[in-house]
Amino acid sequence: MSGQSPWRAIAAFDPSRHPRLADQARVRAALAALRCSEFV
Repeated sequence: MSGQSPWRAIAAFDPSRHPRLADQARVRAALAALRCSEFV
């Protein structure tokens, strides 16, 4: 992610555009962030 915080991507995600995918995308991004933080 080129040094950007994954949480910023979660915050920037617009749920009003994809109301059905919002939760799924957030969960996926959160899991990815947790996975990344494990290796740091």
